[in-house]
This record gives sequence, structure tokens and C-alpha cells, in this order.
Amino acid sequence: MKLPLVYLSKAVLPSFNGIVAIRMKKEGLSEGRIASLLGLTQPAVNLYSKKGEEEYIRRLKEVGLSRDQIEDVVEKVIDALRAEELEDATKVYLELLGSGLLCQHHRALVGLPESCEVCMKLFGSGRREEREELVLKVKEALRLLEKSRRFASLLPEVRSNLVARLDKAVTEDDVVGIPGRLTEVKGKVRALHPPEFGASRHVARILLEVSKRFPKIKAALNLKYNEEIERCIRKLGWKRIKGRISEKDLKEEDPVLASLTRALKGVEGPPDAFCHDAFYGLEASLYLFAEDPIELAEKAIALANLYVKTSSSSS
Repeated sequence: MKLPLVYLSKAVLPSFNGIVAIRMKKEGLSEGRIASLLGLTQPAVNLYSKKGEEEYIRRLKEVGLSRDQIEDVVEKVIDALRAEELEDATKVYLELLGSGLLCQHHRALVGLPESCEVCMKLFGSGRREEREELVLKVKEALRLLEKSRRFASLLPEVRSNLVARLDKAVTEDDVVGIPGRLTEVKGKVRALHPPEFGASRHVARILLEVSKRFPKIKAALNLKYNEEIERCIRKLGWKRIKGRISEKDLKEEDPVLASLTRALKGVEGPPDAFCHDAFYGLEASLYLFAEDPIELAEKAIALANLYVKTSSSSS
């Protein structure tokens, strides 16, 4: 299984086929129809369906994927198969190879050298060196935030996630995030787990959307938002855009992303931040942007210092 495509077909695809077959069968599709879409035989689909999803998820976790990453792949593949878009379904699996998430398992399984980066070169959005450098930068940004005695004052109820993307990022798997997010411990923020690719979905999508218009923006951080923070943003002279979430947006997978997409129309020059007020259970939030995760951390600390100072003087 040294060849990446052979490894993918033997060690990874069977488990994904099992989950996809079970999900599509629950939707009411016949085994024959599912077999046709997956390029399998009807008896094979029947065999897949007899096992529970958790068994396939367990196997995929063993190759290095988290449950969220597994769900993301499954959803994208099912969407592509429903539309009978063979190219899109194939692309999902090739992007998974290129993400680097399977590399450790593949290397250990067949004895490939640690320096191997064939899949990332052929199918990925960045070389191994770029990915490692980005993780180191995010770690340094986290160190700055964790040292701050005031940054915790900006944590929202849902907690924060700091994300940074590769130069040629396409999907959330090309974005470094913090599994479990940033939380408060004894007045300071702490990352519960080290940064890794594909660890954020929502904030990563916000970053990818902004970077489509403004490619220099490569890092983002979600924070709480209120009138005092708005005044601090003005004092700092930052450019911010404001979104308005509507009831129609609530029908979307990510209402905040839908609001951001509208707000970006006609904006000239990269913004420092995007914000929205609370709406139907959605907490008011601020998304801070920068060209680099370390610069982002410094901006967040500057905002926290001013916020604590002005809040103290007004109380």
C-alpha cells in the first residue's frame, strides 16, 4: 500500500463507503441505487449496511481522523453523490490525501520516511514545511495570548478560536485551529490542545470567506462584542464592517457566514474586524483579522488592554 491511491482505496475508502451507504439507505435510497452511485455491487452495499456507523468511525479514527473531520468528508461526499457529481466526490478524497491528516498512519503502516510529502505536493494546498511553519506561528501567537492578564476579558460565551490559513487554502482542512478552543483558567486563557489543521469549522470558514476578497488576510480570531468594545475599536482606528443577521440567514448552515458574505460586498480594502449583534440565540460577536497569527495576537492584546482600561475608568 505504498502508493497513496492504493492506501486510500484499501485503508480509508471502505470505511467511508460504509458510512455513506448507511446514511443514504436511511434517506430511503435502494441498495441498487446506492451501489450505482458508489460504483459497488448491491451485495457489497448490503454487507456495508449490516455494520453500524460507529465501527467505521472507529476505523477512521485509527488512521488519524477526528469525528468532525470524518463528518465533514461524509457530508461533502453525500452532497456530491446526490447531485451525481463524480468529480466533486473524487475531489473530496484527493483533498483528504493532500491535507496531511493521513500521513502519519500511512508512513507507519508501510514504512515511508518522515520526509515523505508526496500527497501534500500532488493534492494539497501547501508543502510540509509551510504547514509546520504555520503551526509554529500559531503556537507563538497562543503563547502571547496565554501570557496576557487581560485577554480573557474578551472571551465570548462560546469561547474563542484562533485560526490561520495556508497561502493556497481551499477548505477548512487547510486552516490551523485549536481543538476545544481557548478557554479561561484562573483569569488567563489556555488552549486545551495544541493547534492542528482542520480543528476549526466556523471561524475557519469566516477566514476563508474574507480571504477570498482580501488574500493578505491569513488569520482570524472570534471575540465577544458590545458597545464598549465598539468604542475601543474606534479609538484604535481600526476598520470594521458590520453584518446584520436576518431570519432568512437562520435557515443557512452558518448564519454568520451568510451575513458576512453580504457585508463584504462593496468593501474596499481589508477590514480589521467584522462584527454582528446578538440575534435569536446567536451571541454578539467580533471577528478580528490580520495578515499573520502573531500580528493577530498583538492586536487582540491591544484591544483587551484598552477594553479593561476603559471599562475600569467608567465603572
